[in-house]
Amino acid sequence: MKNGQNPSEDSFRALRNIEAELFERAPGRTAEPQPPAGRDSWQLNREVLDLHRKCADLKDELEAARTLLTEQNVLAASSLSALREVGRDLERARADLQKKEEEKSALRTELEQEKARRENIREQLARESAHREEISGLLRGAVRAETPAETPAKPRPAPERPGRFARRFF
Repeated sequence: MKNGQNPSEDSFRALRNIEAELFERAPGRTAEPQPPAGRDSWQLNREVLDLHRKCADLKDELEAARTLLTEQNVLAASSLSALREVGRDLERARADLQKKEEEKSALRTELEQEKARRENIREQLARESAHREEISGLLRGAVRAETPAETPAKPRPAPERPGRFARRFF
C-alpha cells in the first residue's frame, strides 16, 4: 500500500481487476483450471524453481567470471614479472652502455693525444729536415771555399827517395 492511500481504494482496485479479467474471456470459454492446493502456492513453487534456475545460472556465471579473473590475475602477474625482468635487463644494458661510452670517450681522448703527438713529431721532422738542408748548404759552401778556384791541379811530384848510397851513411 502506498502512502496516502486508504485500504478501500486497494480493495476497489482488486475488484476492478477481477471484473476486467472476467470480461476479457471470450463467451463460452471457462477459466483455466487451477491446482486444488491453491493458485498462490502453485505460482510460488514455480517462481521458486525459476529462481533456483536463475541462481544456478548466476553461480555458473560467477564461477566463469572468477575463473576468468584468476586467469587474468595470473597473466597480469606473469606480465608484471616479465616487465620487471625486462626492466632489470634494460638497467644492465644502460650500465653496459655507460661503460662503453666511457671507454669510447677515453679512446677518443687517447686518439686525439696520439694525433697531437704525431703532429709534433712531423713538425720536429720538418725542423730537422730544414736544419739538415741548412747544414748541408753550409757544408757545401765551406767545401767550395776550401777548394781553390777551378784551376787545373798539377800533379805533385813524388817525394824523392833517397838512393842506396844515402841509406848507408844515415
